[in-house]
Parts: sequence; structure tokens; C-alpha cells
Amino acid sequence: MLYSIDCTTNILNPGDEKTKISYIKASYEVAVSTGNTFWIGQVFKTYETFDLLKVSLYCMRHGTPGTLTLELKALDGDGKPTGDALFSETCNVDSYQSSYYEWNEIKVTRYTLSANTSYAFLIQTSSDVIGNYLGCASSMGVKATYADGYLVSYEKIGPGWTKETSYDLFFDLIGVEVGRCPTYKTIDCDLHINVNINYYGISIPCDLYILTSLADACTSWEQSIRLLVTINSVDVTSALIGNINITHNKNIASTFSLSLGDSQYSPHINSNIGLSKEVVITAYINGYEKKLITGIIDDINMSYSPDINININGMDYSKKLLEKRDTLISVQDETDNSLRNEIIEYIAEQAEITNVDIPEMDTVDIDNSFSDQTIWDMIQKEALINLYWVRFNEEGVMQLKLDEIKSSTGTYPTVDWTYEEDRVFILGLRKNESEIINKIIVLGAIYEKRIPTTIVGESVELLNWTKTWGEDPYGTDSVAGTYTSGDFTMTITVVGASSRGIQYSLRITWVGGDYEITDCSAGGDSILIISRSIRKTRVLIGFSRGSLTWQGPTVAGSISIFLQGKGRDTTEWDVQYNQISAQITDPSSITKHKERDGGSIELPLIETQEQCIEIGKKIIRDSHRGLAQPNFEVPLNPLLETGQTVEITDKKIGFSAERWYVESVTHNIETEPARGRTQVGCVYYAST
Repeated sequence: MLYSIDCTTNILNPGDEKTKISYIKASYEVAVSTGNTFWIGQVFKTYETFDLLKVSLYCMRHGTPGTLTLELKALDGDGKPTGDALFSETCNVDSYQSSYYEWNEIKVTRYTLSANTSYAFLIQTSSDVIGNYLGCASSMGVKATYADGYLVSYEKIGPGWTKETSYDLFFDLIGVEVGRCPTYKTIDCDLHINVNINYYGISIPCDLYILTSLADACTSWEQSIRLLVTINSVDVTSALIGNINITHNKNIASTFSLSLGDSQYSPHINSNIGLSKEVVITAYINGYEKKLITGIIDDINMSYSPDINININGMDYSKKLLEKRDTLISVQDETDNSLRNEIIEYIAEQAEITNVDIPEMDTVDIDNSFSDQTIWDMIQKEALINLYWVRFNEEGVMQLKLDEIKSSTGTYPTVDWTYEEDRVFILGLRKNESEIINKIIVLGAIYEKRIPTTIVGESVELLNWTKTWGEDPYGTDSVAGTYTSGDFTMTITVVGASSRGIQYSLRITWVGGDYEITDCSAGGDSILIISRSIRKTRVLIGFSRGSLTWQGPTVAGSISIFLQGKGRDTTEWDVQYNQISAQITDPSSITKHKERDGGSIELPLIETQEQCIEIGKKIIRDSHRGLAQPNFEVPLNPLLETGQTVEITDKKIGFSAERWYVESVTHNIETEPARGRTQVGCVYYAST
């Protein structure tokens, strides 16, 4: 959990670092570099006023570039950097990764950027040795799609600043609201936190008092809270009546309900109170901020009885995934690298969900297509293959969480939450083994395999043709001409004459099937074959310039052609289909509960037998949930989440340091006075 230090009172205060401006693509096309004689930078535009804390670049070190200088400048009328630097920061980059590109943050002494203003951040490294430079990833040409800026460059010996409008650097600008203090993920025992330019925060003691005090507050029955509820960014907290209910369930859309008692928020007259408007509910405990839900209204019910009561119900941003149905064909082709996380991001975009936090997954090697399904179902199926479950966190970000039970005390020696005596009130305990299965077959993708079979062509007589001519004392009977026999055409042409007679050339072609010539002969009466050749091709067989000579102009004669051959070999394909599959059993469960066959389940996105096995284990494990499912109530704990573990030690209700896995969390909050409780639904297998 992230916290920040109040600049004036030295206590934790709401306000986290956020990415304010970002340009990132799935892969880079061009890497531009910077060295001692060369500056590069990126023009960008702000849309809000904020304090800049960090600039993050996707880069890689070559050699030892030395010290990097980062500057911010204003732009002249031509959109080029101008004037003195608005700030200048330095850091050593010789420790940056040299084998691959990665994100590196450059810290900035807090600087306020004005809204609706264009700036340029610029970088240069100190080394003047060729080969020592920092490569920064960018996109180019039609792929350079950052609309509010472009790359700029400067050479010491050159024309000055140049606008490279066909390039964009990959970058993140990270900041906070003006006046807010930065967030720090880790707190060392002797760390002094620099919270603004001229002020240094308190030293954090080794017992991390500030962090533990929040945990203490979240487990206290007497702890009061302060609520902030906004609808469409309008603060409606003062109009709250009754109770607020917020429910988070593992792998199910979170829901909320609240009531307003002020007629100014009637949906008839107030455009901010309407379907699909965003609701944010935030709790403050002793100065700590924790969002409870960010969601969307999907139902409004107003009544007068006699006081006005505007009941508002909604769910988190899963609503968009659930309401959008679509048919998506070959989704993997729409991504850069066919990674499953890229596929999930693309699917989410179809429901206008772009704020995601998804770990990198494996490459997809099969076709992923969906027909008339909800976006929610598509994402669930993709996530299951790598054993992830889907949630929208309290900030409205879609996350994928690894479905790990944290049952190993070796891997997870510490539970997330501990409740001791008098901190919990048990509401119920359910035990049921009717849903248990301990044997299942998991079926995955079906692979097509084509097996070839060669069919040998049959041997046949292709041509048996004879041309005769009579005695011609005057030389008027010409042999030249075109003759046909079946599919074959014989063309005889005169190619010359000599004292021995007229020379002819014979050419044979055919139409129809393909043949392989196995035997051929040519002969005749009263002729002399000067040369011949046979071309065994599919379009031509003949006597290539084969010349025939008469013995005399008055002598009768003939020519005969014989061709023997067979049809070409053909290939027939036998298609076989093999399906990825695995049978999974739980021997210990079979011993205890006897064999309970769950039949088979088909998941066409599974590509390997290993995936079948892991998913089968998960299905069997989840089927044992009913063996022990307690529900208990604790003081309002905004930090308690599904997927965490809880250890309860309370002898009065029969718990002795037992670890439970949290599957549901429901916050019930009274608005007057602002107090609340958290109801927790757990399952037993965190302790197995």
C-alpha cells in the first residue's frame, strides 16, 4: 500500500503519484541516441496543472555514457526549445541495463507545469567517446501517433534545434497535484523523506509506526472514519443518508449502493446524477486515504415517503465488460507479439477499458476467436489459461491477479491480517461436501494433422500416330501442316532444303492431364531423321528441331510417332484431429471422500497438456471450498481485499491462529455517525 507524507504536519496524507502524460507503444521501431555532442528531447502538452516529480524513459545503455542531464524548456513560436532551462537535473546512467531496453526514472526536483502548455524535456549524456551513448526507444512515421508533440534534436555543430515530426519518444511524466506530496513505496529505518524543495520530513523509526498505526486503526471497533463520495466528480457527501454498502467478490464484479436525501440531486433536474456516471467512494481514517470503490451507476430509484430518498446502485467498471457483446476473429493477429496479455488488453479496449495493469504472459500459438460473447467472458477465458483472475481495483484499474492460495507457510510465512481476541464476531459457518470433485478430464485445443498419401499414375499409351504421303514427281504434295490426334497436336514445318530433299521439323503438344513420358519412338518409310529430342514436360513433347529428310521428291513415304507414359503422381491428404487433454485426480481427496468424477470440461484456448493439468488442479481445489466457509465481521477495514489471508485467534468463538483465504469483502458503513464494519467471506484451504 502506498502512502505520502504531509508537508506541514508530518503525517500521512492523501495523494499518490500518478502518470500524468504518457506515450507508450507495445514495441519500438527506432532507437534514437544521445551523446556529448547531441541533444534529443520530446515536445509534450499538459492538460492540467500538476507538479512534475519524475521523467521515465524506455532506454538502454551503450558503453559508459556517464552523466545524463535532463532539462525542461519552453518553446518558441516555431515549436522549438528556447531560452534558459526551467530546471536541470543530472544522474549517472552507467548502471542502466545494457542488454535490453527497460524503463528508467529520472527524478525531478518538484516543478509545477501549467495547464494547456507545451514544453520540451531534453536529455544529453556527458561522454565524448564514440560508442558511449544512451539509446532511447521511439516510434516513427505513421506509427508516431503522439498527437501533442514530436521529437526534437540539437547538434553542437549544425543548424541548431530541429523538429523531428515523424518521431516520438516513449515516455512517462509522473507527478502529483500541486501542493500534494510524493509517494514512496519503501521506508527504510533511517530514511529522511524529501517532501518538497526546502523541507525534509521526519525520520521513520524501525517499527514503521506510521504504517502500523493504520493497521491498528483498521482493526479497532472504536475508530471513526470520514467519508467522501463523489458522483461525476461532484461531492455529494453532505446529502448521504442511511447506509453505504460495498461488496467485492473474487472474480465477480464489485457492487455498491448508497442513498441521498437532498432534492437537488434528483435525476430529473441534476444531470450529474444519471446512469453510467462515475461514483468514487473514499474513506479517511486518522488522515489516511483509501478508496473503497470506483464504479458506474446502473440503477437509480427515487421516492418520497415523505422525505426524498434517492437510492443509487452500481458496480465497478466490470459493467462495461459485461454489457458489451462482440464477435472477435483471430484476436492474436491484432497484437504486436501475440502475447496473451496483449490479447487481453485488445479485448478490453473493445469495451473502452484502457486503464489496465496486466503482467506479461506467454505467447499464443493458436487461433483465438470468440463468437457473440461478452467481453467479460472473453477476458475470463484468456486469464484462466495462465491461472489469473480478474478484478477492478478501488481506483478503477483492471487488474489480473495470480490465483494463488498462499497455503505454504514457507513461501508465505506472514498472513496479511491478524485478528486477535475481541476483534471479530462470527456470523456463520457453512460446511458442505456435495460439490467436491477429485477427478476430472480437461480438454484443450484441437490440432489438425494432415497425413499425405501418394497415388502413382497409371501407365498408358499416349499417342500412336502416322503421317503418309504419296509419290510426288513435281513436289506439290507438302508434308507441312498441323494434325491432331485426341489431345495431341502435331505441327510439321519446313525448315530448309538440300540436294537430299526437304527438311522438316516436328513439334508435338497436348492439352489435358499431366503425363510422364516413359517410352517414345519415331520412325518412318523413306525418311532420314537427322536429330531428335524428347522434352518430358507438362506442356510440350516433341522433336526439338528434329529434321526429317525425304530421300527424293518423288518418293512416297511416311512418319510414325509413338508415346508411352503415365499420369502424374497425385497426393491425397488424410486429416486427423488430436485434442490436447489431461486427466487430473486428487488421491488424498479420493481416499477421504471416495472418487467423485467431475466428467470433462472443454477449454479450446488451452494449448498444452501442462496447462490442462494446472487448470484441472485448480478446478479440483476450488470444488473443496465448501468444506469450511466462515463469514465473520470485523471493524471497517478499507485495506482488506479479496485474495488476502486472515489469521484469527479468538478462543471464545473457536479459532486458534487459523489462516483463512478471503474470497469476499463487504463494507457496511453508517453515514451518521460515520462508522462501519467489514464482513469477510473466507474458505478453509488457506491452511491446507
